Amino acid sequence: NNCNCIDHIMVEVEDSVAAEGDQVEDVGFISVDRADDVVDDGAGLGLERLSRKRARKEPTKEEKRLELRKEIREEMLTSAMKKYERKGKKVKMHKIKDQKVRAEIEQHIEDAKEAVESAARAEILLTEQEGFLETENEMEKTYKFTQRQIQESADMGTRSRMLNLELTDYAPYRINWTKNGRYMVLGGKRGHLSVIDALRNTPKCEAFVQETVRDVAFLHSQEMFAAAQKKHVYIYDEHGAEVHRLKSHIRPDRLQYLPYHFLLASIGHGGWLKYQDVSTGDLISEHRTKLGPCGAMVQNPANAVVCLGHGNGTVSMWSPSVNKPLVKMFCHGGPVRAMAVDRSGHEMVTGGLDGRVHIWDVRMYKKVFSYVTPRAPSSLDISQRGLLAVGCGFQVQIWKDALKTKQQSPYMRHAIPGQEIQDVKFRPYEDILGLGTTKGVQTIAIPGAGVANYDAFEANPFQNSKQQREQVVHSLLEKIQPEMIVLDPTLIGGVDPTPMAVQEQERKAAEEEAKRLNPKKAKHRMRGRNKTGNKLRAKNINIITEEKEKYREKLEKQEKEAKKKKDDELAKGNAGTMVYQRFKRKK
Repeated sequence: NNCNCIDHIMVEVEDSVAAEGDQVEDVGFISVDRADDVVDDGAGLGLERLSRKRARKEPTKEEKRLELRKEIREEMLTSAMKKYERKGKKVKMHKIKDQKVRAEIEQHIEDAKEAVESAARAEILLTEQEGFLETENEMEKTYKFTQRQIQESADMGTRSRMLNLELTDYAPYRINWTKNGRYMVLGGKRGHLSVIDALRNTPKCEAFVQETVRDVAFLHSQEMFAAAQKKHVYIYDEHGAEVHRLKSHIRPDRLQYLPYHFLLASIGHGGWLKYQDVSTGDLISEHRTKLGPCGAMVQNPANAVVCLGHGNGTVSMWSPSVNKPLVKMFCHGGPVRAMAVDRSGHEMVTGGLDGRVHIWDVRMYKKVFSYVTPRAPSSLDISQRGLLAVGCGFQVQIWKDALKTKQQSPYMRHAIPGQEIQDVKFRPYEDILGLGTTKGVQTIAIPGAGVANYDAFEANPFQNSKQQREQVVHSLLEKIQPEMIVLDPTLIGGVDPTPMAVQEQERKAAEEEAKRLNPKKAKHRMRGRNKTGNKLRAKNINIITEEKEKYREKLEKQEKEAKKKKDDELAKGNAGTMVYQRFKRKK
């Protein structure tokens, strides 16, 4: 009976294998892989010592699809995490001897990894995609598309953002956007200031200052903006009323606001770079560039270093805590007229009066590419997606991937006959480029310029008044000190590998050098106070000698004896009569 049962099992298995093509299926019986494993011991069915294996099933189409989706999701997560990972040298944990410090650093590293992963997972959920202009065949060129054609094929929202303001009485104009891209401030050279709500296309305020306006810049929000006027820098509120006048900023030409430091930087006609803290009102520092008037000024978004373009073709980089330029580069054979730095802080674009636009790698301070423009560029700007806008003469050129590879033709082109372009600024989180011209202000559509997804905690175009107040408070609490503005921000918070002995020697050498450069001058005093003995006494007043120590000990001993004597005299008297001792006649 045992043999008949086993034969029946093997027949069922062979039939299933023949039907499925070497695929063993579960047919309700136990499948046996090897006949040698069958041992008939004459007890029961003889299956106790059988090597049983369930037949393995191939994954179904649904399981394969789920596995493929899982692999794609992991690849997307890995690529997204690379964008949020912190750059810089990693801490060598084996060199840290203190266990408490090592545990804290390990915890910080784990928290940073979790933050990177959560940010990457949140990015995967964002479904909005940026898009550029695409042609139907290779013969067509994207720079031949006009703004009229784009406006006809665009949706109603994009058409409402394309404006053309003719303001010839107060032109030329310079413009600036808020960090969230909702508001735009206009500054006419003949004294016109205005703030426009770009979301609703309505004016928020307007003012006529009756004097020259050279540049404008928003401060921490749309509620305050600064204007570089004829003599000083003025700050206005959201209603156009003058709030402050910064008298220390004399004849300013260009303005830059550092949002994470609450610093307003200006460069004057005399070549003085000045930093003003708008949260406290203090003048942080002022540096003399010694290079005369400056026509180009821009900040590096990655490290808040201010870059200046000078008339001798050099570009200097400044920090408020250092009285000398951090870097000085020779970029053009003539005056530098325009500058721009990308969001990563790795590439810098300069435009000179020689009609050339140079692309520089700031990490190596080396020129990478060079482009020739029809006329000398008057303004440059880089969008959030890396598009480069070059305003030269009556036209503006937009270059795609111009910072990565050498391009042969621009991505888009827009001409304004009869006008000169003075200023170009991309609108954050929108495919819009603002133009300040000699006859007014225009906003044109540039597909693919802005980032479609925004961080509501960083910049929210749709924030209400309560969210705005909270954002200002959080920004003040997270304010970065001016001393932390350096070329390499990754060094801040790191471990200094220099030994303590070397640091102490460097500190002492710096102190001695400071004393040598600024020696203490002796004061000239009258009526015999300027005698040689008094001079020596004043000079040696802080020097501790053995004689001084003995004299000091002697004085302390005399004071103790006098105090003890007085206490003894009071103790001898009666406690009841001690109250009337002050009425006793003095001998």
